[in-house]
Amino acid sequence: MEIKDVMGTLYSSSGLRFGGIQTEEFLDLTEPLLKKDPEVREKILEEAHHYINFILSAGPEILFTFTIWVWEPVWTSLLAFLLQFMVGFFILYPYRSSSLLSKVSRAWTYLKVPTLLITTLVFWPTYRTTAIVVLIFLFLQGFLMLGSAVLSIPARLFLGYYAKLSGKGVAWANLEFLALLFTVKSYYGKLSVKLPKSKIL
Repeated sequence: MEIKDVMGTLYSSSGLRFGGIQTEEFLDLTEPLLKKDPEVREKILEEAHHYINFILSAGPEILFTFTIWVWEPVWTSLLAFLLQFMVGFFILYPYRSSSLLSKVSRAWTYLKVPTLLITTLVFWPTYRTTAIVVLIFLFLQGFLMLGSAVLSIPARLFLGYYAKLSGKGVAWANLEFLALLFTVKSYYGKLSVKLPKSKIL
């Protein structure tokens, strides 16, 4: 995943904005890792991108789909989506980064549309209401990510309040920044490189 710089702000090649950190800061932060792996910056961006995607969308979407198949009543699937979304924030803070969840998110990117379409076709003959809900879910959440956008508003407000009280700085209220920061730290451990002194870390 290539690095994109837009007026000094760091973006992934697919357009995800990592607020709270400037491109130059990211380059300086990952400079010591280049000797061990020349492509480490691209790997970090890709892993962080898919990790935060799992927290905000892929994880809840996967659980929604699984619940539809196991417990047909559609309200249980919508509740599962909401609960997984909330659980995602508790995963992010204590567990920091996760290459496994990033890989799951990357796979779901390709599997999401066909899986939900197949689900719609299977349920259409006997559970038409459920099938229609799945189609609406695919459009509003799968394509537009409206569910994630709405649900993340109170979460981001709470994290902003927490960051202010804890003195960590407003950047710690930015979920994309946290995913990137934790992924950078994990790569320092993977490559056995000593963490540099940095106000960001």
